[in-house]
Amino acid sequence: MKKFQFSLSALLDVRRLKEEIAQKNLLETKLVLQREMAALEALQQEYHAAQERIRKTQKKMRSPEPLARLYEYSDDIKKRIKAQQKLVEVAKSNVELKRKDVVYSMQQRKIIENLRDKKLSEWEAEFIDMERKTFDELSTMRYGRKKKLKI
Repeated sequence: MKKFQFSLSALLDVRRLKEEIAQKNLLETKLVLQREMAALEALQQEYHAAQERIRKTQKKMRSPEPLARLYEYSDDIKKRIKAQQKLVEVAKSNVELKRKDVVYSMQQRKIIENLRDKKLSEWEAEFIDMERKTFDELSTMRYGRKKKLKI
């Protein structure tokens, strides 16, 4: 009997490759998200530092001009924080999309693997059945020979 050959092995290889690519894309998207979150964190720290400088400048209150520049700077940082938060949200949604792609790729690969496993089980059952028939035939032939020799 021939050895087991799965007719869709090329498709299975393609599905595995697509899954690997989807996982790499997910990893890259997660890295982008981490960078965006780090940038947001840095802006928030910068905003808190600016607020602290405003408080210190208010205590000294020598001239309103430096305080006005600090408020402008603080407002600019707020705008940049809001823009960065939008970028973080976009990155999060991209990560979720990539995660769904990975799940879909895994499901597609699993379908073909399950089919392969089913075909392998069928082949093994057929092989065992054929092997049993062969042994039965050999036993029958031996029994027939022994009976002829006794007669």
